[in-house]
Amino acid sequence: MGVGLTNWDSSFFDVSFDGPLSIGIDYFESISDQVISFEISEESYKWSNGTIQIQDTADHMTSFGLKMGTPIYVSWGYNMRNIAPKEILVSTDDPTQINYAGKVMMRKAMGFVREVSGSCTTDGQVIYNCGFTCMPYGDVTRKSKTFKAGNKGTVVREVLFGMKVNIMFVKFGKREMEPVMAGTSINQCGMSDFAFLNRCAREWGCMFRIGFNNLYQPVALFCRFDDDTMIQMFLAETMNVTGMSDLFEWKLGRANVKSYSWQRPSMETGTGDSVTIIQGPMGEPIYLHQIAQTETVMVHRLNEKFTSDREKEIINSGMSFSDKSARIKEMLTIDTMEELVGKRYFTEYAQTTAPQGIGLQADLEMIGHPFYTVPARVRFGAGFPDIFGAEGVKFYQNKVTHKIDRSGYSCTVHVVDAFTMSGGTLIG
Repeated sequence: MGVGLTNWDSSFFDVSFDGPLSIGIDYFESISDQVISFEISEESYKWSNGTIQIQDTADHMTSFGLKMGTPIYVSWGYNMRNIAPKEILVSTDDPTQINYAGKVMMRKAMGFVREVSGSCTTDGQVIYNCGFTCMPYGDVTRKSKTFKAGNKGTVVREVLFGMKVNIMFVKFGKREMEPVMAGTSINQCGMSDFAFLNRCAREWGCMFRIGFNNLYQPVALFCRFDDDTMIQMFLAETMNVTGMSDLFEWKLGRANVKSYSWQRPSMETGTGDSVTIIQGPMGEPIYLHQIAQTETVMVHRLNEKFTSDREKEIINSGMSFSDKSARIKEMLTIDTMEELVGKRYFTEYAQTTAPQGIGLQADLEMIGHPFYTVPARVRFGAGFPDIFGAEGVKFYQNKVTHKIDRSGYSCTVHVVDAFTMSGGTLIG
């Protein structure tokens, strides 16, 4: 089993070592019949990681090809179009979702061997577990790098070019054009390129991921969380299709979810109110005031003009230093959100384009499909609680694990709402 492995559901995976750096060269050496299972996990802000399990049939000879740092090339998917499991996964209300490229539904990735372990059984079987990281050219750590020219967009592109990522979807609104100069320089502080871009993405309220296209070329995404156009362009490049199957359904309709669990983290009963902070469409903080007594949520934003005017009033007034200190202390020690709103420090926030949700999450065991990937959007069918169908709430795939073995192809998908995806935090 291995290269060309085909299960009853027509799923397959290919695994090869010491491959070429260009797909133009003929196919590379493989271990064909020895691979018995394949698993790969994709997650936001992380390189993809995976494991292959190999049954050695050559008296430990396999170990010579499993050295740390050895290049590895993987692909997985379905090798036929007209099969029942795949048809189950396609949402018919979007015809672009069945516009596959050719007859093979396939994803690809490349990287290097990270670690190897093994075991021997009482019946004489030799099993290897080979862990790999989908990092194409290594992640060079710089001693120090300070960016003093251009803007934040050019910084992101320069780092990606240094990582040999030539296909990129970089667009993150007004923050992209913020100037970088002597007074606003950005220091990489010796971080690896990938870690540095991760830091920038989190600080600037952006989504960041690197995947691979059908030619094993790395593809980067660096955009705002609500930029569906950039996300779809990234997905089309990495999945080699013009659409995606994004409807999740359990038990009813074209069920593709085998089982699921969900959570809605919130304050514990009796602990009182809490405030959740999420990021708005322009990077501004939005405050979700969760009221324990009524189990409702009020949405507010900081009244920056009012607070700045009050600060100026205090600073420019003829108050004594002790009086000024007392006024500032009063502003900082108000106990309730109602009092803050009443004093006009905060105003109600009614802008519907803000990330929606209060931390709703779900873990789903699903029929396998190569189209499940981060950061694809998700729609829930009638087999889920009505809270998953709330108007305006966006859900994303935040972590996806693909697994293919002798039992077939399955996926584990972790789904979060836009609140969690955009870095919301609870400060109860």
